[in-house]
Amino acid sequence: MAVGGALDMFGQEEYVKGIGADKIFQTVQDRTSFVSSVKDELFDDPRLSDQDLRLVLNYIAILDNPIVGPVMSRAALVGIEKAMLNSMAIRIAQNYPKLPSFHRQIKDGATVSAIDFKRDSVAQRMMINLMTAEYGINYDRDFTSGKINSNEYKESVRTNYKMVKNSLAAVNAYQSHVSAGGGTQFKYTSDNLFNVRDLKQFKDGISIPGVKEAFSIEKHEKRVQKLRAEYKEKQRQRKLQLG
Repeated sequence: MAVGGALDMFGQEEYVKGIGADKIFQTVQDRTSFVSSVKDELFDDPRLSDQDLRLVLNYIAILDNPIVGPVMSRAALVGIEKAMLNSMAIRIAQNYPKLPSFHRQIKDGATVSAIDFKRDSVAQRMMINLMTAEYGINYDRDFTSGKINSNEYKESVRTNYKMVKNSLAAVNAYQSHVSAGGGTQFKYTSDNLFNVRDLKQFKDGISIPGVKEAFSIEKHEKRVQKLRAEYKEKQRQRKLQLG
């Protein structure tokens, strides 16, 4: 990035492309845009428990570091996806209170544990959202016609099935909250979120040749605290708007 920036200042566009700096710049821009979208989505969710908030802030702080490595970035992305799926699941359940969380498949007249995605439910709508985001609105037809790689498609179905199944715990918790009277504001603590600080890569830190202290726990903590203050301000503004 440093070399590319210097070359760009002197109008050496071809050299910038030659060393791949243009792709790095684009990646950083994309990451910045994505982090902004994630914050807007999750910071406006009043259902986050204090425990989940701590975990989510760490995920965002990882992605907010433009030179963090791919292993930590992927871990943070998985955590964010899980948090946003939990939020999506609860939102669907709130908007459609009579909609079942899921239906079980029936084979040979017997009910099995697998989810039936052919019948309308929170699980079905979540699966449709995930597959549409990945392959487009005509994903089922495109797969049947051979426009989508079969192996990749089946792997996506397996992965998304697992993600949807794990997020149904959030729906069950919300429905139990409603059944109990729902007198207080619903807060959900996820079982499927993990602490990124427990990863070996986080504890060891990340070093990049030629870059001193590219990633340190101290700098990460400062990012988390900054995000926490941003979250509190967002919640304060939200209360003012609602009040």
